[in-house]
Formats: sequence, C-alpha cells, structure tokens
Amino acid sequence: MNYDCDEDYEFLLDLFEKANASFLKIDKDLFYDDVSERTLCGALKRHLENKKWQTKISHYKVDVEYNRNEGRVKTIVTGNEAVVQSIVCDLIIHSRGKNPSQVSPF
Repeated sequence: MNYDCDEDYEFLLDLFEKANASFLKIDKDLFYDDVSERTLCGALKRHLENKKWQTKISHYKVDVEYNRNEGRVKTIVTGNEAVVQSIVCDLIIHSRGKNPSQVSPF
C-alpha cells in the first residue's frame, strides 16, 4: 500500500477524531473514576478498532503499550548525535511481525 503524507495525515486525523468522539461519549465515566492512563488507552483502543474496521487500514492492529519491532525492543533515533532510545507507545496502529509498518503512534 502506498501512502501520501498529506492525504494519510488527514485520513488518520479524521479516524482519530471519530474514535475520540465516540470514546468521550461512551466512556466519559472513566474520567470521573480517575482511572489510569493505561485504562484510558485501552478504552480508546476499542474505539479506534471499531472506526478503522472498514477502511484502507483495516488489516492493521491497534495495540496499547507496545514495545516490539521485528522481535526487538522498539527504538527511535533522537538528537543530533543519533542516540538510540527505547520507547513504548501508549497507543499505536501498525502491523506486527516481520517487516512491520507503522501507521501512527499516539
């Protein structure tokens, strides 16, 4: 699948806004209960999965606290000195396994 940065940004923004609106409407009680960030991300995950179901990224997975990339700890390069840093995404839409492609970390 080919991606166009501007078009994909708008697509993902729209997907997130729809999922977030659903999340805030259906799961707003979680905020009153003062639950953990992981609980909020887990609830938002369900809404992202529902909204992506019949889109061009329906085959991608939505994961919470995901920290793997091809079996290794997920990393990014930061700063001018190219420092490799371990990361854990709160919420990510991606493919799993060999040669994973990442759609969007949140």
